[in-house]
Amino acid sequence: MKKVLLTLALGLLPLLAVGQAPDTTRVVDLGLSVCWAGYNLGARAPQEFGDYYAWGETQTKAVYDLDTYKYCKGSYESLTKYCFQPEYGVVDGLLELEPQDDAAHVHWGEGWRMPSKEQLLELISRCKWRGIEYKGVNGFLITGPNGRSIFLPKAGGIDGAKKVLENNYGFYCSRSLDRLSSTAAEGTYVLAGVVNRRTGLLREYGRPVRAVWEGPAAK
Repeated sequence: MKKVLLTLALGLLPLLAVGQAPDTTRVVDLGLSVCWAGYNLGARAPQEFGDYYAWGETQTKAVYDLDTYKYCKGSYESLTKYCFQPEYGVVDGLLELEPQDDAAHVHWGEGWRMPSKEQLLELISRCKWRGIEYKGVNGFLITGPNGRSIFLPKAGGIDGAKKVLENNYGFYCSRSLDRLSSTAAEGTYVLAGVVNRRTGLLREYGRPVRAVWEGPAAK
């Protein structure tokens, strides 16, 4: 048994080698067009899930559903902001969150935003994603073109008043509205060994936020 445990431990060494372990600082330069946060909004370390937000909301709450969602009147047909289809509510043509509706910007300040669709796709396409367990939490070690890494935990989400799929799935929204439906945001989901772009992340559910830094270059 000891031999098996030693073999497993040795197998993890390449993951945790210098330059490949997740960065624990707030601003991490992965060699992409923007820097990424080293941990979720509301967290203090990469393995912490942090706080959960409905898309376009900047405060946490007890229940995440259409009845409590800030930008509708209880149904998908009554959207009051961020809508481009008249069948879903008041059309304003806004396709990205304004800064005052961006949880990352509101809580961390100037220079911080939720990622755009393009920035999220860049993270998916230009980085190496490897499923690992980090400090007891399942997620992905994401290594950029320059060799630096961040850890994205499978933090699940909140449906109504219930946390779901913790340590099994991760759902992260961009600040961009889904171009197919005003009821949803674009984002990504991560599960066992797989990361995908995801459209159709319904706006009312609670999800963690991983922010990007769009301010001056990190020192």
